[in-house]
Amino acid sequence: MSDTEERKQVIMEFLQRPLLSVYDYAVDEIVRLRAENAALTAAVERVRELHVRVQGKYFPAFCEHCDSMSYPCDTIAALEGTP
Repeated sequence: MSDTEERKQVIMEFLQRPLLSVYDYAVDEIVRLRAENAALTAAVERVRELHVRVQGKYFPAFCEHCDSMSYPCDTIAALEGTP
């Protein structure tokens, strides 16, 4: 089933429900998405705390966690969306 077909099916299911039921579902979904967002944000922050930039006096910056000889390391680059 394509995304468009699935979307149409969900809309048709909602139209058959009483309005209060749709409202309750929407509120529950908002609460769930906010909790999921908070959990994902916390997970990303934990990853960032592990992959700390270390700058030495006689060597280039590197990642303390993965011993990458460059910074940002692959993990931080992926989080930032840079190649």
